[in-house]
Amino acid sequence: MNQPTAHFLHIGKTGGHAIKNALRLFSKAGFYEIEITVGHRLLKRYPVGEPFFFVVRDPITRFTSAFYECLKNGVSKRHKVEIDVFARFANPNELAEALYAQDELAQDAFIEIGHLKPMVHYFEDLETLKKRSEDILLVCHQETLSADFEVLRKKLGLPKNCQLPLNPKTANKTPKDKHRNLSSRSIEVLTDQY
Repeated sequence: MNQPTAHFLHIGKTGGHAIKNALRLFSKAGFYEIEITVGHRLLKRYPVGEPFFFVVRDPITRFTSAFYECLKNGVSKRHKVEIDVFARFANPNELAEALYAQDELAQDAFIEIGHLKPMVHYFEDLETLKKRSEDILLVCHQETLSADFEVLRKKLGLPKNCQLPLNPKTANKTPKDKHRNLSSRSIEVLTDQY
């Protein structure tokens, strides 16, 4: 019997790395054959009529996490905007403050750096997502990922031993010692941006 395919649409810095690690060994163990891609794909890459699931996150905490993820990965193979951004801004608040001041480099960062783009970027736009609403298997939230993953696991028909990783490195979590405080201006401009 052929299993239908279900796709995981991995939006950057929403817990997708942890989900991929949890599902990797179980991709054919449930109701669906789960397609787990390397990296990030846009919704338009998945066939219409095939179910998909994804995780969303508060855009402000996603921004701080994305900043450190990009910084952690280094700039040796990056394009000029990324090199300039991470040479100039030491933490996410500095970048957001520069965006508030309408700094050109900060504005370019939100256009050029994938993890800093709004989550809607992965869908192309909200209209495209609405047109695919019947294909949505589940929308999880990073803030409640443990509970949401249990719902996902059951919808996918996966065994109880399919679990999210507990190790912060395996889950690709930003270390707790990183500067996460944002000024009120930073929060204001990020709220407008996202």
